[in-house]
Amino acid sequence: MLYALDTWSPFKWLAGTVAFLLYAFVLEIYGSRRKQQ
Repeated sequence: MLYALDTWSPFKWLAGTVAFLLYAFVLEIYGSRRKQQ
């Protein structure tokens, strides 16, 4: 059980980081597009 949690932990961190980067990227594009109008 502990081994399974240990294996999943890096994947969860990676998924969370990617999701956060995507979210920031979309916000940046959305903000720049609103400024242009």
